[in-house]
Amino acid sequence: MNFAGNSLKIDVVTDTARQEKGTYCEAAGLSVYNADVVTSDKTKTEINVTGTSTSSKAAPVYGILNEGGNVDLKGDTVINVVTNGYGTNVTEGKDKAGLAVGVKVIDGFYNSTMGNTSGEAQVTMGNAVVNTTNKAKGGAAIGFVSDNFTDNENKKAEIILNGNLDMHVEADIARGVVAKKGKKIILGSENTDHINITTQKILVQIIAKILIWVFGQLQVVLSMLPAKM
Repeated sequence: MNFAGNSLKIDVVTDTARQEKGTYCEAAGLSVYNADVVTSDKTKTEINVTGTSTSSKAAPVYGILNEGGNVDLKGDTVINVVTNGYGTNVTEGKDKAGLAVGVKVIDGFYNSTMGNTSGEAQVTMGNAVVNTTNKAKGGAAIGFVSDNFTDNENKKAEIILNGNLDMHVEADIARGVVAKKGKKIILGSENTDHINITTQKILVQIIAKILIWVFGQLQVVLSMLPAKM
């Protein structure tokens, strides 16, 4: 899919929660597998995803979920993800219930129709503003995450930011940028003026774990706000 207009806006609201037996569900503003999604450098993309369920099995929500495809947002991008859910893993290998994620890339997925499926995943952006919030006590939120699906498959899974980044992550468990198992998150290019990442705990002491793969000598600005009382 190619978008050349001035704006692209995606709004998703879900109250979905997993069933008692662990049936998996998730919601994403942009979900990609085996496809290309490309916008022009003049296109302003806005993705808003809200999970309203307060269940301990609330569906995880994503601004962009790329499980084996190519997303190239050349223009400015704004991603807002908010959830109210919390919980622990229901199905092994799946994200925890209620998780809020701005952008996730992973080199594969499983479903009952296709079984285990793998493929290279890449998300490229110009300038980006990313806000992820989990309002639940004990809830978790991540800005960017690049992950490996299975140890038997080791295909590319990358997030590449070529412009400026302003990211704010707010949750009891707040993570800015996380790269797992050899995957890459590349922040910055010759077109980058700033990278601002803030993580904020909602109720308790701040704990930040931010893993970043940085392009060249780019300065990365990491700041943490005091916890709300």
